[in-house]
Amino acid sequence: MESTPSSSIKWLRERLVQARRARDLKLLEQVEEGLHALGECRYRCCLLDYDRFEPSYYVRLLGYEQGRVRAEIEYPINPGLSQVQLLPLSHLADYHEARSWNDVRRIYAAIAPFIHQKAVPLAREARPRPADEQARYAEAELVSPVPNWTPARIGWFAAGGVVLAGIFLLLMLKAGH
Repeated sequence: MESTPSSSIKWLRERLVQARRARDLKLLEQVEEGLHALGECRYRCCLLDYDRFEPSYYVRLLGYEQGRVRAEIEYPINPGLSQVQLLPLSHLADYHEARSWNDVRRIYAAIAPFIHQKAVPLAREARPRPADEQARYAEAELVSPVPNWTPARIGWFAAGGVVLAGIFLLLMLKAGH
């Protein structure tokens, strides 16, 4: 993608700060339109960690939704994280902006009043069950109408039943006198 001012994360982040300071909805609309455009061309940039003042991941933009940038993590690969994340624009930077600790510090200084967390909490990957484990759980659910009956639970219910039967028997004996 050819680099024009409106096609960069830096330009959009600066417009976002201006929009928030001026409370200008027109500027916010420009930011949203720009993020949609960058998502359409799958623009690449980096996710910043302001705790360490360095890029934490390199991402590819996919779009804009729910007030967040939808991005795919490209590098480094982290199997524990969901590959697609919803990220705040405030934590994104163009590659050329985040070459050094001082560069990231300058970005943070400009955006700091508007961020809530220095590092973005990322969504974890939902761990699917292996196929054999799924089959075992499905079979157990078909056999037992009440799931999670363990020997310990059965023991407690049996003990409770004995106590209730004893109380009932005592009440019956008292009523008979």
